[in-house]
Amino acid sequence: MDINGRPITTKSDRFKVTTVGRLTTLTILRVGNDVQGKYLLKVKNELGEAKCEIFVEVPEHPTMPDRPILEKQKFNSVSLKWNAIPEAASKKVQYIVEMNKKGEEEWIKVMESAQLNATVEELKSNNTYRFRVRANIADIISEPSEESELFFVESMKLEKKEKEGAEEENEKINYDELFTNVKPSDYRDINVLQLPNDFESKVRKM
Repeated sequence: MDINGRPITTKSDRFKVTTVGRLTTLTILRVGNDVQGKYLLKVKNELGEAKCEIFVEVPEHPTMPDRPILEKQKFNSVSLKWNAIPEAASKKVQYIVEMNKKGEEEWIKVMESAQLNATVEELKSNNTYRFRVRANIADIISEPSEESELFFVESMKLEKKEKEGAEEENEKINYDELFTNVKPSDYRDINVLQLPNDFESKVRKM
């Protein structure tokens, strides 16, 4: 019986009853708040009758998050932030960050976090990306937020960063590891007073 105490028949356009062998399944079509409540299941045969109540609850979808904001852009990565949904005050909320590459229809899940910010890294150069956020409460997922502004990854920035990194690496000299082919025994002391008188002038000319 449904929540109003009416028998559910096979001709119902809201409920579907199927029986395979000894298993009977009740499927509720077009789920909404109007189907929430107690259902009564009765089983009977020549030996008697048994019944039980089944409570059906329709959970509400979480509030859709606000539009994510591009907080920081750095070469091939971007940092996003967004506001908490109202339910976060009393429930555990996870936020799902989705990414879309311009020219493609598919949105890809890149991470899930309880934080109100996230950093997406290793974006490909010469591509434009946009992001959106969903809220997840007990595996009930909200509608997606409004899309973020577009973020274009420039190849010149990546090449410049790589070049600067290589130059910095070349400039780093470990003087402790420098060596020559001169042996310590080849070094000798020099008395400057015994050098020729014109030695200083020759050095200056050099």
